[in-house]
Parts: sequence; C-alpha cells; structure tokens
Amino acid sequence: MSPRYRAAAVQAAAFWAANPADFHRLLDGWVDEATNRQWVSLVVLPAHVGLALLGVTGPVHPEMDLDEVVVAAGYHTVGDCLRGAAPALKETFESICRDVARFRNVYLLAGSIVLPDERGDLYNWAYLFGPDGQLVGRQAQTHLSAQDREWGLCRADELHIFETDVGRLGVVLGEDVRYPETSRILALQGADVLLHPTAGSYRSHADWLSRLWREVQANQTFGLEAPLVGGLWGKPLRGRATVHAPLPLTPQNDGVLAQAESDKGNAVVVAELDFDARQRAIEDYPIFSVLNYNLYDRYFPKVYQGNGD
Repeated sequence: MSPRYRAAAVQAAAFWAANPADFHRLLDGWVDEATNRQWVSLVVLPAHVGLALLGVTGPVHPEMDLDEVVVAAGYHTVGDCLRGAAPALKETFESICRDVARFRNVYLLAGSIVLPDERGDLYNWAYLFGPDGQLVGRQAQTHLSAQDREWGLCRADELHIFETDVGRLGVVLGEDVRYPETSRILALQGADVLLHPTAGSYRSHADWLSRLWREVQANQTFGLEAPLVGGLWGKPLRGRATVHAPLPLTPQNDGVLAQAESDKGNAVVVAELDFDARQRAIEDYPIFSVLNYNLYDRYFPKVYQGNGD
C-alpha cells in the first residue's frame, strides 16, 4: 500500500434512470469528474443509487416518488417490486458498475442496491469493484431504519474488511453509521478507511457530527461520506459529500479534508489520504491501547445474538 493516495466521495441528486444507458452515463460521469481532477484511486457513490434502475421497469417521470414508480411497474408494495425486478436490476447494476470501474481504473464502491438473497429476503447491498472490473466483495447493511422495515428489508450479521491496494476498507452502510459499534468492529478488524454511502438527512450540524465524523475521530481512520440528496423519492434527502480524517491531519483541525459546498445537487470532492500522517497521529494518541476489550467480548455477542431488530 502506498503511504498516500487520492480518494473521492460523490454527492448525487436522486434520479430515475430512463434506461440502462442513462444509468451508465450518470455513473461514469461522476467517476470521470473525480478521476479527471487528480489521480484518484477510490471513488464512493451514494446509497440506493441502484434503485434508480427501477425507472426502466415502467413509464416514469422525474417527479414521481417511489410508491408511484412501484405502481407504474405493476406492483403493490416496494418489497414486491424489488423482488420482481431483482434479476434484471442485479445483472444491469453489476455489469455497468464493473464497466465503469474497469474503464476508469479505480476501486469503485458503487453505492448500494436492494436485492433478495437466495431465500427471497431483501437486503441493502454495497458493492466494491476493483480497477480490473472484478467484484472485490459485498457488504449488507446490519441495522435498519423505520423505512427499511417498511420496505421489508432484513439486517445482515457480518461485517467485512476488504483488502485492497489502497488500504483496508470497511463499509458503514446507511443506518449502520448511527451505531458506533459498527465502525468500532470494522476498526478492530483493521480498517484504514470507513466508506459511508448514505441516503438520509440530518437535523443540524451537531446531528451531522454524530455520524461518520464521530466514527472517524473515535477510531482514527479516514472516512468517505457519499450522500444521495434531493426529494425525488417522496422524502427529503440531505447530506454533503465529505472526506474525513483525524483532527490533527486536517488544515483547520476540524476533521474535514474536503467537503461539498452545499447539501443540494451533484458534487464530487477529492482529497489525499496520507497514511504516514495517520500513523503518526495514532502513535501520538494510541486510542486502541486503552480500550476495554473484555467488555466487548462480554456484551456485544449478547446484544446482537438472536436479535432481529
């Protein structure tokens, strides 16, 4: 792993893809903007980007909310629609993201897409593709919001670390960022960078600080926050693409290396991740040397074992 590399977080306005070519054009445009600015090795897209492909299942217009698209596709519920459209969505999503990663020669965390497993249970999946276009791995969301439950999603029970040329990557998908143990478990497994595709909102700056910013500071990692924004899907979506780092590594000592100017519209932010500087910060303040690991062993399994909430 190089001691330094550039990474990008994409902020995207929610949209419906008119056809697969439209989806490809939009994704490739965001990654192209990132890679044309500087030598970027890693790009992170927002959560639920893959749902935009539901636009090809029936006649839609840009202002439709998700329920209207479901009806236009001939289904009664979001869950039924996602199960019915899954085969075509999965093949199209994987093919396009694979092509974009290979053509732009980047590691691409392609946001997320809701798909059923072999039993038909729905999960929100984040896909990581390598510069060769091959799938590095997938991470399913492990905690659910009220909307996730309404859609009929299930929660996963495993957290993975992805070993890449640009460091050890851990995915904090959607609602998972609200639960500090998610990021801590990834950090304990050796994560260098936390990737956070999101499609939600926040009430205030303090609320925003309680999410990925908090996790980066608590675990001395880098963090890439990629939000879906706008109101296309019947609810407000708000966020600002951000590259986070431990406080000593940031020019303003605020934990932010780069951030979108607004929480509206499309944006791409790029920053250099300096692993040598991160290691010096860890040596100056070794947080993990004072953690109570016995406490984790005692309580975490009991909290989650057999808990389907």
